[in-house]
Amino acid sequence: MKSKNYLQPIFTVFLLCLSLSLKAQDTTKVYDPTLKGQYKQLLDKSKGYPGYKIISQAKLDPFLRNYADSLKAEKRKTANAQKTIADQKEQTSKLQGNLNDKNQDLEQTNAQANSISLLGFQVNKSTYSTIVWSIIAVLAIALAIIIFKSIGYKNEASYRIKLFNELSEEFQSHKMKANEKEKKLARELQDERNKLEELNSRNR
Repeated sequence: MKSKNYLQPIFTVFLLCLSLSLKAQDTTKVYDPTLKGQYKQLLDKSKGYPGYKIISQAKLDPFLRNYADSLKAEKRKTANAQKTIADQKEQTSKLQGNLNDKNQDLEQTNAQANSISLLGFQVNKSTYSTIVWSIIAVLAIALAIIIFKSIGYKNEASYRIKLFNELSEEFQSHKMKANEKEKKLARELQDERNKLEELNSRNR
């Protein structure tokens, strides 16, 4: 009977220390600003038992806010990239139309006589062809540059979309694991309370 009386204060002190450690807030500076680094530090600074961590709401809320801000930033970047691609496609269509018009002009020129009127001046066919082909070459180069840039913007948009999907999946996985750990911890705490109540009832 005396041994039980000695164990009761020790067990009470243990539970008090555990409760104080759960309520303590970590003010350590985040050295790695990435979400992965913040998540690792959150786990490292959290108390726990083998196999799982106890993460307080005060620590989890800033991480979730940073995560939400990152998602919003990625959405904005993706929207901007998609808008840029749409603008580049529109410019490409215009240049393609201009290029087709110049080709038609060239075909009409080849069907004309040796003397060709250009801006009210008569020039020979070879000079006129040189001018037109120079314009076509400039337009073709501009078209090639825009197409190349459009490919780059498309790849960037695909990367942003993929990154957003990965972040969403990671968040859902973390949320599910956190809920499971919270439920498991609640059950264990309830078991400890039941044991304590049973111990108290025996000592009365």
